[in-house]
Amino acid sequence: GNIVKAFEEENNATVLATWGHVTDYCCAGMVEFASTAEYQGTCIALGLAAYEWNQNSNLNVYQDNIVLMTKNILHYLSAKK
Repeated sequence: GNIVKAFEEENNATVLATWGHVTDYCCAGMVEFASTAEYQGTCIALGLAAYEWNQNSNLNVYQDNIVLMTKNILHYLSAKK
């Protein structure tokens, strides 16, 4: 069966992103969890290793992308009120 679809249905969630090299969809990089009767509100879970706000060394040349993604997530969630 479709592992992603089963996960989404079981958890009232939508998988927003996965890794290109993960062909069996065993895990997701970004998931939106919708509200339920027990838990109000919406959550975006971001598990991408590339999403590191403050690197221990060197400058992250993609920092602007991380900031923009964060802004977009917060804007999206605030519009769902």
